[in-house]
Amino acid sequence: MNRFPKAASISSEEFDELWSEKIVTPLLGLGFKESGKSLFIEKNQSSLALIRLGGRMSRPGAICHTFCFRHTFLRNLKEEVPQKFEKEVFAYPVKSEPSRISTIGKADWHYTPRNLNYPREHIDFSKKQKNRIVTELQKLHDDLVIALNTLPNTLTPELLSQMIIQNGEAAWIEKMWLEDYENQTPNKAG
Repeated sequence: MNRFPKAASISSEEFDELWSEKIVTPLLGLGFKESGKSLFIEKNQSSLALIRLGGRMSRPGAICHTFCFRHTFLRNLKEEVPQKFEKEVFAYPVKSEPSRISTIGKADWHYTPRNLNYPREHIDFSKKQKNRIVTELQKLHDDLVIALNTLPNTLTPELLSQMIIQNGEAAWIEKMWLEDYENQTPNKAG
C-alpha cells in the first residue's frame, strides 16, 4: 500500500501554456524568433538556437531540444551560407543540452566535435509536478538570456576557429567552417 499519493503531472496543453508563458513570450520580447517550435536569434554575426527535435527524438509526454550556436557566415550542409534560420543541428559547431548552456564559453569549456551523436535533452513534463517544471523552464529562460548577452562576444570567430583546429576531428564540415573563418578574418578582407 502506498501511503504517499503520486503527485499530479500536467497535461500536454498545460505544458504548452507554461512553455509559451515562461519561454516563448519572454524570448520573443528580447528579439528571438520562432521557426516551427524552435526559437532563434541572430546577434553580432552569431546565431543562437533552441532547436526542437521531433521524429525519433520525440516521445509522449515530453519535448526534446538541442541548444546550438554558429556564426552566421558559416556554410551549412548544402555548402551554402543560410539566408534564413538554419534548422539543421549538424550545421552548428556548438551543440549542447539546454541544461548545460551556462557552461558554454567558460574557462574550462572547449569545442567538442558532436557532428553525428549530438547532445539533446528531454523535458518529461508528464512525469513532473507543475512547480518543478516551472523551475526548470525559468532556469532555461535565464540561461538563454545570459547566453544571448555573452556568447556572441565570448565565442568570437577567432576563438571558435582556434578551438576547431585544436579539438576538431577534421570532418569535412569542420574543414569548410575553418575555410569560412579564414575568409572572414580582417586581414583577408580587402
